[in-house]
Amino acid sequence: MSSYALHLANLAEARGTELNVRRLMTSAEPVSQAKREAIERRWGARLTDTFGMTEVGMMGAEDKPGAGFRIWTDMYYVEVLDPKSLAPVKEGETGTLIVTALWSNNVTPFLRWSSGDLVTYSEADDGAGPFSVFPRIKHAHRTTGFFKVRGINLGHQDLEDFMFRHAEIGDFRAEALNDGGNDVLRLSIECRRGADGAAICRVIAEEVKSRFQLTPQVVLLESGTLAKEFEANIKASRFVDRR
Repeated sequence: MSSYALHLANLAEARGTELNVRRLMTSAEPVSQAKREAIERRWGARLTDTFGMTEVGMMGAEDKPGAGFRIWTDMYYVEVLDPKSLAPVKEGETGTLIVTALWSNNVTPFLRWSSGDLVTYSEADDGAGPFSVFPRIKHAHRTTGFFKVRGINLGHQDLEDFMFRHAEIGDFRAEALNDGGNDVLRLSIECRRGADGAAICRVIAEEVKSRFQLTPQVVLLESGTLAKEFEANIKASRFVDRR
């Protein structure tokens, strides 16, 4: 998982462990361009995202960063249908992903499993590379969660992208709190080694106010704090509503 890759990198930096990795594979959660760049920068490695489901197993992988997943249709029959009518959508249109496993020896057998994923589908006709024989699906952009703080809708993905574009930030946690009857956004951040933590906190506070029209509380944490807290959790809670 991409979030866990960041936590491992932070933990390694806190312990002074050198990372000697050339390629990372992630799965289970979306990888934005900003998060991809942060992971590759921290590990010094190329990231390849993959796609699968507990119900069927691993189904495909990227052949180009961010372009979507090549689905292994020799192992899975996939359909993209209109969520309401269940009629097939045209190529390139968004629909719900339906999967039938053609071969598997370690998951539950079923026919036409509705995964709940909203995707677009394109046929294998671009001739780009050895995996071009397989069709490509790409997840549709959608809201993955948000805080509403003082009347402002703050998208989790937008905030995550904003934070990870700052190379000095190792990791962060965002919390919505109620302080004396007022809603507050608290950003707890860890900075990379050698960075001026106090200066970065000021920059983040100013830029969040300018970008999102909201003044946050910015708290500087000791390097490795969040990695240790998240170490026991596969899916880290980077966004927490404590109101």
